[in-house]
Amino acid sequence: MGLFDGSYDDSVIRVETDENVTGIGEVGSLAPAIQAIVKAQPAHNHARGLRELLIGRDPTEPQQLWELMYEATVYIG
Repeated sequence: MGLFDGSYDDSVIRVETDENVTGIGEVGSLAPAIQAIVKAQPAHNHARGLRELLIGRDPTEPQQLWELMYEATVYIG
């Protein structure tokens, strides 16, 4: 295994609403780690999976959703 070369693994996240609106985002990390954080079952308020957290939320409030996601994953990074 070589030294860190400054490159990242980029993943694209696709989110679909119940009204068939699709949004995309980019994440720079290991794909299996991202998938685990999205699909994780909740442990407590600061360790929750993003899928569970976002279901039923208003997608037109991106700042509020960002804050919820940040707070729900701050414990796990």
